[in-house]
Amino acid sequence: MIEFWGATLVFFVLGAVMFLWPLWQKSDHDHQASRDALNKAFYYDRVEEIQSESDRRVD
Repeated sequence: MIEFWGATLVFFVLGAVMFLWPLWQKSDHDHQASRDALNKAFYYDRVEEIQSESDRRVD
């Protein structure tokens, strides 16, 4: 019976480590900051498109 509980404990610890490992790792870049920069780039590209369309309609 002790072998069962020992194996259960080992598997539980291994499973917990595998599940929590990505949370302990720090990424090289901040995902939120890169997403914000990408959204700003899309926004400014769209503003330029709208401005160029507006200029074409005036001509």
